Amino acid sequence: MTISFNKKQEGFYFIVIGILSIAIPFSMSIVLFTAPIFEGNQNVIQHFPTFKAVLNALILVLLITGTILIKLQKTLWHRRTMLSCLFLTVIFFVSYITYYLYQDLSFFADENGDRVISAIEKAKVSNFRILHFVLFVTHILSGVFLVPLILLSYYFTLSGQIGRHKKSIRWTVPLWLYVTISYLVLYWMMNPYLLSK
Repeated sequence: MTISFNKKQEGFYFIVIGILSIAIPFSMSIVLFTAPIFEGNQNVIQHFPTFKAVLNALILVLLITGTILIKLQKTLWHRRTMLSCLFLTVIFFVSYITYYLYQDLSFFADENGDRVISAIEKAKVSNFRILHFVLFVTHILSGVFLVPLILLSYYFTLSGQIGRHKKSIRWTVPLWLYVTISYLVLYWMMNPYLLSK
């Protein structure tokens, strides 16, 4: 499936991609760094981090599978796999926003959930705090740059601009892999502190 376009329509699509590239990271950062605005069933909300990790694991598998499929010239299956990947990414985005509308940000090493890292808590994790911080910051920054790359890559494919798609995908796939893998590592590092809430 391809969409037809002319230069005027392409300008419109680029404006939409630009707006989404700002709106998506902005909305994610707003809910991440502000207090929750809803109260909900904590029995449901507490499972969201695991749900998001499962989504990321599936996205990782689909990214690798999609890359292998296109190298094998299985274009139809590649396209289906990558559209599934995009669909799961949208579900991740919605679950991420939903989770932080109901739940505060957890802090690495905050065993008692009081949002203060005591000297004892710092000592227990030692240099892992630095690793967590670097991973967290690079994950967030990579995610910001990833949004327009994903949108452009899909746009180039749908508009039949395969040459431009191939150029954009050289950056998109490695960055998407990094964001997905780093999320899984961060989830693994944060899981004990998510359960302490």
